[in-house]
Amino acid sequence: VVSPLVARLAQVPDPRRLRGLRHPLLVILVLTACATLVAGNDGVTAIRQWAARTPQEVLHRLGARRNPLTGRYLVPSERTFRRVLAAV
Repeated sequence: VVSPLVARLAQVPDPRRLRGLRHPLLVILVLTACATLVAGNDGVTAIRQWAARTPQEVLHRLGARRNPLTGRYLVPSERTFRRVLAAV
């Protein structure tokens, strides 16, 4: 079951060019929303630090990018969060 928040965030248009995209916009937005709404983090550094503690199963369900060598799901870098959130 998809939450209403995730469904709404999935409708946000991605302002990035397709070339070089590594992380789905939805993953970035959901992690940001959770870090902000649940944990009260409002800075990009704090958002990234919170997101880095997200369990692998949650990242998998969100559709996070998977490292083919380690098999682990990846959290976007602080720089990626900063760039994408500024663009949105």
